[in-house]
Amino acid sequence: MSVTLLAYDTRRREIHTIKILPHPEASSHIFGLLTGSEDGTIICHLYITSQSGRASRRFIEVGTHIGGTAVRSLCLFPELAGGGLGIAASNHRSYILISAGAKEVIMAWRIEWMQNIDCNLSSEEHPWEIKTTFLAAMGRMDKRDVSKTWNTEKKSIIGSKTSDQRCMAIVGFVPLCSRGDTYPSGHCVALTAMSEGSLKVIILDSARKSDDTFGRMLPVAELRYHVRPILSLATIAVPVDTQLNNSVIFACSGATNGEIGIWNLTELSEFVLRANTRGFGNNLDNLRVIKKPVTSIPLAHHSGVNSLALAHGPSGLPGRFIISSGGDDQSLRVTLLSVDRAFTSRSQKALSVSVIMLRTLVIDFAHGSSIKGVWMNHEGMVATTSNDQRLRVWAVHDDGSSELSIESFAGSFVESPEPEALDACSIFHGKNVLRVVVAGRGIQIHDLI
Repeated sequence: MSVTLLAYDTRRREIHTIKILPHPEASSHIFGLLTGSEDGTIICHLYITSQSGRASRRFIEVGTHIGGTAVRSLCLFPELAGGGLGIAASNHRSYILISAGAKEVIMAWRIEWMQNIDCNLSSEEHPWEIKTTFLAAMGRMDKRDVSKTWNTEKKSIIGSKTSDQRCMAIVGFVPLCSRGDTYPSGHCVALTAMSEGSLKVIILDSARKSDDTFGRMLPVAELRYHVRPILSLATIAVPVDTQLNNSVIFACSGATNGEIGIWNLTELSEFVLRANTRGFGNNLDNLRVIKKPVTSIPLAHHSGVNSLALAHGPSGLPGRFIISSGGDDQSLRVTLLSVDRAFTSRSQKALSVSVIMLRTLVIDFAHGSSIKGVWMNHEGMVATTSNDQRLRVWAVHDDGSSELSIESFAGSFVESPEPEALDACSIFHGKNVLRVVVAGRGIQIHDLI
């Protein structure tokens, strides 16, 4: 494992969340990162190694949260059908970035890779550029003040700064559809975890505008089950057969009392595909309320579930997925689940969806302190980081039955103090490399060959 320490701009506050911005060519020589910080800034870090071997790094400020409020969570997903649901997207240039944090602030941007020829530039040192476009924003969500509009003159959102509630985590995705790689509605879905224990489903109108107007974010549903603040979220589309479009969309939520809820978002996703944002209005009176998840894991951890990751089982069998979670109790929990559906005989539409827990593994002392970040891919690789300033990589083995095993694969010391978040991706650098980035009071890149 090779390690690169990147000094972070000391004028900025600690980083709470980090996301890798995949390059269209899966190149190890051009690498993008997106970070959200305590000071409310969202920064794109662009690292480029030229053909001459010269390395350069640039900072591009994507935006700042309303009132400078802290950025607690970022979600980034390709702007294509199924983006954000664990479906691989190669050679993709356009992404949706949604941020969430204090004062119930939620903001959205479009992030695009642009080649220098597209920008009428010619530079070996900077062959690619990053284009950012503001899409929409929301402030405090209550009946009097739901939707916020962008003030062009002041370039800000006028919203309430008195809310005590915080958006603790956010995930987003583009609904699946059966019309190829496009989605007809131009709508994305954002699921936000609130500090008072609810989950809010929001439609983001991400369609490109020709008149320089901005999109809208409108709440359409609320999931009420948890009785404690929610700390973590994850989403996945689980194929129930060999057809990708025949999938069940799940979301997992982890709370401060150690409980994990598993939600079926398939029906809501189909509703979003048919939705027209003009018909929703600006109040919460018509919110759909869902009070029961598909299932829950009451004592997944003895205390807060700080991070969640979802992936298909390494066996590749349809209808199976894995939950990896890390908590304040220092434990790593890996659970293998199976999807079971009941159908009508006439239409073959699913009447109900149930989830069966096949196998659970718990490593009680995976770290020496609270686990802050968990990442997992569909090949069974799991990466974790903790306040003990360690990075650990695990391998999960699923033989296609109900058996499950996990082993420690690699590890490294994290030199950036107070690591809070991580992300990872596969790149090709002569050999297949797993690149893991860890963020706290600094950023560190780890390359595992």
